[in-house]
Amino acid sequence: MIEVAVIGAGPSGVAAIKALQAEHKKFRVTCFERQSRFGGVWLYDTGLGECSGKHAYERSRKARHEGELPRNGGWPTPMYDRLYTNVPSSLMGFAEAPMLTSEQFPDRHAVFQYVEQYSEDVRPVVQFDTEVVSLSKRGTFWTVVTKHRHAVETSTAEFDKVVIATGHYESPRVPDIRGLQEALDHVEHSKYYREPAAYAGKRTLVIGGGPSGEDIAIGLIGTAEIVWRSKRSTEACCDADEFGVLPVPEVVALENEGRTARLADGNSLEDIDAIILCTGYHYSVPYLDEAHSDLIKRDGRTLDQVYRFCLYSRDISLAILAQNNMVLPFPFAQAQACWVARIWSGRLPAPSNEAIEKWRENWLQEGSSMSLAHPADGAYIDALLRDCRAAGPSGLMPVDWANERLEIRSRVPDLKLADRRRRKMYF
Repeated sequence: MIEVAVIGAGPSGVAAIKALQAEHKKFRVTCFERQSRFGGVWLYDTGLGECSGKHAYERSRKARHEGELPRNGGWPTPMYDRLYTNVPSSLMGFAEAPMLTSEQFPDRHAVFQYVEQYSEDVRPVVQFDTEVVSLSKRGTFWTVVTKHRHAVETSTAEFDKVVIATGHYESPRVPDIRGLQEALDHVEHSKYYREPAAYAGKRTLVIGGGPSGEDIAIGLIGTAEIVWRSKRSTEACCDADEFGVLPVPEVVALENEGRTARLADGNSLEDIDAIILCTGYHYSVPYLDEAHSDLIKRDGRTLDQVYRFCLYSRDISLAILAQNNMVLPFPFAQAQACWVARIWSGRLPAPSNEAIEKWRENWLQEGSSMSLAHPADGAYIDALLRDCRAAGPSGLMPVDWANERLEIRSRVPDLKLADRRRRKMYF
C-alpha cells in the first residue's frame, strides 16, 4: 500500500483522508494534528491577549515566516467569538454531507459542530497533540519528524506521499506603516482578536479591506466609542459603512505611539486608543526543509512551485490544499483532495513536465494571483470534477457546481448584507 502522511486534521485534512480512503484501499493514511481535537481554524481559543501586536510584528518580519508558538496548552487560531460565515450554509458543505442548519449564515458554533461531526469517522488514523517539526525528502521517501505534546523525544516516520493541510492562517502579515513599530503596545492583529468587550469605550482604528476587517469593525459598533476602518481599495468590502463604521483612506503613517494616524488624503485621526490589523497572512509551511522551500515564495505572499494550486510542481508526491483566497474552502479543498487522490492512485495520469510548465507559465503571466473569486472558484472546482469523472464512477466525488449553486454564489454579497441587516450586527 502507498503510505501517505496528512499534516493537519482540520476540514481540509479530513477531506484529504476521506478522498484517499475512498481509492480502493490503495493508501494507508496517517494524520498528524498538533491540537487535541478536530476543528482546525474553527477551534476557538482565548488568543494571545495584550502581547499580540509585538508577537505578530516579530513573526511577520522573519526572513522565512515561522509557525505559531503554543500558548496555554494549544495553538492560537484566527477564530473570534461572534463570527458568522460569509457564505451561505448551502454552499459551504462537503459533497456527501450538506450543512443542515436553519441559519443561512451560521455562527462559528454551528460550523464547528458540523466539522467535528464530519471528521469523527477518520479519528482512528489521526494522531492528536502531535506537531510536525520537520518534513524532508531522502531518496524516494518523505521523512516526517514529529513531537507529541507530552513527549521528550521526537519520532520519525517515512512516507511515499504527503498532504499539507495546515491552511494559511499561521503567520500574520503586518503592513509596512511608518511608525507602527513604536505603536505596538496598542496594536492587535485580527488573528488574536476575540471579542468586542476588550475595546469597550475605545476609539478604535481597524486597518484592512477584507471580510475580517469588515466583520470586526461592524462587531465593535455599540461597544467601542468610535470605529474607523481604513482600506486601500474602493472596491474592498464596504457594508460596514452602513452600520456606523466610519470609512477612512489608507493609513500612511502612525505618530505619537499610535495615537495619531496620517491618512493618504492628507487628513489625520487623533486620540486613537487601539488599532486592529486585519491585513491577512503570509503563506507559511515552517516545517518544510530548505530544499523544498520554493513551494512558497520567499516573501510569503504567494505559492511558487505549484501546479493547479495543489501539487508541488517539482515533485508531485507532495500536495498542499486550500491555499487560495476568495473561495469556498470546504468544497474547494475536497475537490483538490479527490483530484490528487486519483492521480496518486494511478486512476488519472500524472501531469507531464510540459503540462506543469504550461500551467505555471499561464499563471505567472496572470500575475501569480492566489485569488479565485466568483466565478473562478466554481470553474476551478468544475474542472477538477470533470477530471475525477473521467477516472470512473468510484471514489469520492467533488461538489457538482450546478446552475443553482452558481446562482446563489452570484448573490452572496446581497444575501450577506440582508443577513447583517436582519441581525443588525450590534452585538
